Amino acid sequence: MDLRDPRTIPAQVRWVAKYLARGGSLRPWSGYHGPRDPSPRWGNSGYVPDPAAGEGGGGDHGGVGHGGLPFKGAQATAGGWNASGLNALAHDLHTDGAITAITAMNDRFHGGRGMHGRGLAMDLKGDPDEILRRVRTRMDAVGLKEGKDWSYLDEYRTRSARWSGPHFHVQFKSRAAADAYNENYLERQKAAKAAAAKAAEAKAEPRAPEPRAPEPKISMSRVGDEMMGRRFNDAGASAGSGKGHLHITMDGFPTGTRARASMDDLFKDVSVTQRRQVDSSIKAGPV
Repeated sequence: MDLRDPRTIPAQVRWVAKYLARGGSLRPWSGYHGPRDPSPRWGNSGYVPDPAAGEGGGGDHGGVGHGGLPFKGAQATAGGWNASGLNALAHDLHTDGAITAITAMNDRFHGGRGMHGRGLAMDLKGDPDEILRRVRTRMDAVGLKEGKDWSYLDEYRTRSARWSGPHFHVQFKSRAAADAYNENYLERQKAAKAAAAKAAEAKAEPRAPEPRAPEPKISMSRVGDEMMGRRFNDAGASAGSGKGHLHITMDGFPTGTRARASMDDLFKDVSVTQRRQVDSSIKAGPV
C-alpha cells in the first residue's frame, strides 16, 4: 500500500483504527496538529470519496452520502462531515417532494458550532408545514421521538440568534438517533432492491400456459329422446302418463303386410287400420 497515494486514505484510516483497537499508542502522531475533524476530504490531499463504495459523500463509511441532493451551493457542506442519518433524512424528504433546496448542513457559516458543526442538523427550503408533516411521518416510522431524538425550528416564523434568512431547521439530538435512521434507510433500500430483482426475475421467467377449458361432453343419445324427455317431463316407459290418442291408417301396402305399433308410454291408446290393396289383375265386367 502506497501511503503517498490519496486513494489509499480509507485503507490507512481503517488500519489506524484497528491498530488503536488492539491497544496501540497515539504517540506516533503526538506531534501532529493539523485538522482534527473526521472529514474524508483531508484538506487538499486530492482524495475524492467514492459514494458508490459507501465512502465520503458527507456520510459515514458504508453509510448514506449526500450525492444528488438539492444543495443551494457548495458551501452548504463545506464545513466537514455529516452523519449518514442526516443525509438519509434529506434523501427521504427530497423523494417526498417536501423540500426545494438545502441551504446548510455542516457548512462554513456555522463554523463548527452547534448541531450543524456536529453534522447532525440541516436547514431546508420549502413549505414549512409540509416539511414538518413529512419529518414527523418519517421519524415516527423509525420510532424516533420528537423532543427526545430530534427537534426542529421553523425559522420562517421564528428567528434564531444567528438567523440568516427564512428556512426550516431540523436536527438529530444525538449520533445514536442519526445512526438509527441511517440503518432504517439502508434496510428499506435493501428491501426495495430485493423486490425489484424478484419482479425482474418473475418477468423474465416463461409463463406457464393457462389451463384450457374442458371440452363439452357430447351426448350420444338421440336428439328425439332429449326432445321427448323435455316435452313429457322425462317420464319413463312405465310411468303411464300419456293422455293422447294415436290412430294410424296404412293404405296401398301389399296384401299380407303386417303392421304393429307400440307407443303406450306416450299415448293412452294406439290403433292401426290397414286398407287392402285392390288387385289390378281383376277387371270389372260389363254391366
